[in-house]
Amino acid sequence: LADILAELHGTDQISAGQSGIEVIRPEDFRQMTADSMVDVKNKLGVSTTLWERWQKWVDDDAYWPGFSSLIHGDLHPPHIL
Repeated sequence: LADILAELHGTDQISAGQSGIEVIRPEDFRQMTADSMVDVKNKLGVSTTLWERWQKWVDDDAYWPGFSSLIHGDLHPPHIL
């Protein structure tokens, strides 16, 4: 399993895109995350402390890589053959 995950994470985005997999650019994913946070705040409410923490995180370039990579879904044991 570890070898497969390492290979998955090492697949370059050009090859992934050429094979038909949707590739989301890092800056687009960051914006999608920020939009989701606004949606949660508007629909469910978020404390000021949590909202400020989220904003600090999404605004900090150190947390956002300049590249995309393939990731896996849920690795909960019953979901693995």
